[in-house]
Amino acid sequence: MRGNIPSIRLPKQAVERGKLFCNHCLVGRLDFKKISLSPVKTMALKLWGPESVWKIIPLGKGFFIVRFSNEEDLMRIWTGGSWKFGDQLLRLTKWTPDFDLEVQRTTKALAWVRFPKLGQQYWEYECIMSIAKAVGCPIGIDKFTMEREFGYYANVLIDLDLSKSLPNQILVEVEDGKEFIHDVVYPVLPNFCAHCQTIGHLRNDREGSTRLQEHVSRTMEN
Repeated sequence: MRGNIPSIRLPKQAVERGKLFCNHCLVGRLDFKKISLSPVKTMALKLWGPESVWKIIPLGKGFFIVRFSNEEDLMRIWTGGSWKFGDQLLRLTKWTPDFDLEVQRTTKALAWVRFPKLGQQYWEYECIMSIAKAVGCPIGIDKFTMEREFGYYANVLIDLDLSKSLPNQILVEVEDGKEFIHDVVYPVLPNFCAHCQTIGHLRNDREGSTRLQEHVSRTMEN
């Protein structure tokens, strides 16, 4: 007991097995008042063409997780951007242990981030991915960066948390004692509403939509 509340301790190994299962999961959200789960599964199969065993598990409030049995399918679909299901856009995020649909907000998105004029001595995969960690969770680099097709900027796909301030500069430290300030450029970011803490629209868009709804309501009342 913990006070007046019964308490129980979960086996650590069982919890770890549950985490391993969820590590191959992506989280999505759709308005199931407009589309049911069955056609979503059909469209997902056609859009994604998964090569491994997969399943969609509804969680409630429009949220669901998509579980893949191999890493290749998960990464390909996660990094594929937004997916169109009917008239809705599906943005998938990686499952994390703190996921809670009661308080969940869509604040993370994948975006290409540029590190311009990066010294060629740092154009190693490990160096570039390490630098990108200062901004978010790096997923990978593009073919041109990987093969050094041009040296204008290193291009990295990063999982960004848009609810946090994104730096325009970062401090890079090298083990030999050298350090330097480097610029960060975000060519295209999805719309993010700081008020709603969710991706998909800007605060001004929301306020404009609210004013329009209020105007329509007053007009109908009159």
